[in-house]
Formats: sequence, C-alpha cells, structure tokens
Amino acid sequence: MAKVPIYEKLGKMSTKKLSAEVGKRQINLERFEFATSDTIRSLSKLENEIKRVEKRIVNSLEKDNTAEALSDILQLRVLRVEEMVELSGLSILRANRFYNKLHLDVAKGIEAGVLYDEESIKGMVPDDLKNVVSTSVDASNFYDILRKYKSKLNQFAPKEEEDES
Repeated sequence: MAKVPIYEKLGKMSTKKLSAEVGKRQINLERFEFATSDTIRSLSKLENEIKRVEKRIVNSLEKDNTAEALSDILQLRVLRVEEMVELSGLSILRANRFYNKLHLDVAKGIEAGVLYDEESIKGMVPDDLKNVVSTSVDASNFYDILRKYKSKLNQFAPKEEEDES
C-alpha cells in the first residue's frame, strides 16, 4: 500500500487535530534545530582536536619519536571516525529538521486554505537537500568501507590450520 502524501493526510484532519499537529511539529523542529546546533559545536571541537593531534604528529616525526607519532596517528584515526559519525548524524538531523519544517509549513498552509499537490511539495524541496540526503545514504554503506580494509586486516589474523580428516 502506498504511503499517503502529507498534504492529503493533513488536508483530511479536523481543525483541532491540524492545530495539534502544528504544535507537535513546531516542538520537533525546535528539538532538531537544537540537536543540529549541538552537533555543529561538537564537530567544531573535533576539528580543533584533529588539528592539535596533527601538529603533535608532525612534531613527533621531526623529533624522530616514532612511537609517539604512531600513537598520535592511531588517535587521529579515532577522531576521524568520530568526525564521520558526527557528519552522518548531522545529515540525518538536517533531513529530519527539513521534514518537520516542511510538515509544519504545509500544515500552516492548509490551515490558511492553501491547496497542495505533488508538484507544489516537490518544489518546496531544495535540490541541494535532495543531493545531500542521497549522498548521505550512499555514504552510510559501511560494508563497502570495511571491504576495502578486509585484506589488510587479514594479514594480522592467525592462519587457520586445515583439518586433514
């Protein structure tokens, strides 16, 4: 069964339910805006930490302190993974924030008597958001990322002895 478009779903609601939907979406939108701001702050802190560790790596290498440099490189890898996670989360937050904003705008429009159709809704979605969401989904395919490292990691795994029975 196909999903009912939001303009049809909202258009069938009573005035009271539509008003409640507007309130609910407004609260959700504020939550997603706060979470987005929080994630951006977290990314900023991560960027600063990454720059600090990169400088430490360079200093360690200049002093021929290989052990310290390797330790910092491993820490940098962890920070980069955290950065990827935060960026993925940010993409999801932005998509959810947009969805709630769209829902809110359509609900307020219906309250004001605006009629919507599929084309008018499509026109409300910016092209850059369509691109961000599609690349975000592609980027979250971790199996391809892990496959690239599988052969490298296999060299460190103990070799299994074959059964001669």
